[in-house]
Amino acid sequence: MQQSQSQRERAVSAFQSNSRLQNQKTSGGQGFHSRSNSKKNSFKKKQINSHFNQSDKNSGNPTSLKGKGYRRPKFFQNKTLINNNKRKNNEYRLNNKENVEKLNFSFQNTGPVENEIDDMEDSINRNTVNLTQNNIGGKETREQRFNSNPFGNKYMNMKKEREQLRKYYIKQGLIDDPDKPRRLEDAIPFVGECQDMCPEFERYEREYQKNLDKFEINQEISTDEISYIDHLRAVKRYQRSDAGKEQPLPCDVRPPPILKKTLNYLVNEIIVNYGIEATHSFVRDRTRSIRQDFSLQNIRDKSAVDAHERIARYHILCLHQLCEKEGFSIKQEIEQLFKVLQSLQEFYDEGKEKKYYISQ
Repeated sequence: MQQSQSQRERAVSAFQSNSRLQNQKTSGGQGFHSRSNSKKNSFKKKQINSHFNQSDKNSGNPTSLKGKGYRRPKFFQNKTLINNNKRKNNEYRLNNKENVEKLNFSFQNTGPVENEIDDMEDSINRNTVNLTQNNIGGKETREQRFNSNPFGNKYMNMKKEREQLRKYYIKQGLIDDPDKPRRLEDAIPFVGECQDMCPEFERYEREYQKNLDKFEINQEISTDEISYIDHLRAVKRYQRSDAGKEQPLPCDVRPPPILKKTLNYLVNEIIVNYGIEATHSFVRDRTRSIRQDFSLQNIRDKSAVDAHERIARYHILCLHQLCEKEGFSIKQEIEQLFKVLQSLQEFYDEGKEKKYYISQ
């Protein structure tokens, strides 16, 4: 009796389990067997993807890393973006069609264009001719202006004589011959011979080029159109020693006594009578020229020290008096002051070695 009941219970439990499995299959659920099948399938996929060719991996092909025969899917934009781009392209095509139709219609209605092209070519030719005529006219007026200059003859004659004068100085042994290189120890000391505040050649050159300062013009004989130089008040201007520029001659450089005279004139006549602000640009340029003449002659004695000390005081005074004035450059003034002080430091060191008298 007990055995029959246990068999009956087993049969009932088996029937219930079968019915439960069938209900799960009909409802779409996954039972024990379905889970096991999915695991097996995923395991197979992993095994398939894990096999790849070693040569493809070394070759750098990205598809080989996903397995044999596997290709990485391409990147596609969002569908909305694709649709928007298509719509824009269609609109652009329609607009182009309309423009092309308009152009065709305009070309059909217009006559031949050859006459218009010829007219354009003629206008271009006329403009080029006018430009060339204007350039020629500008050159002619420029030449006429310089030829009509009353100072041209004197300046041109002096310019032609410069080469002969250079040969004379080389023959006399006063300057080095640029075509014959020599050592620094054998160089000829340069000595200035100009006895005026401004060399004669520079005076006529600047008068011819109309490059005169208001403090150098002779107001008694000058007119509104022509400015005559005052040979007694002209001062040598500063010129940069460029590479292609000709070497200065002894007649272009002033000796120390004339340099001292020039500095006294700038301080006692120009600054005192016209003021430091009105004469700043003029005096600043002329003091640079004085320092340049000292450097060309390699003069480092007491006269050079006295002149550089006065120039340094002038720059310090300008920095104090003109620092708040419009158009005054403090940076440039400090730059010139530092150059003067640097030269003075070299003069002081050399004076101590050679026991020069240095003013306190």
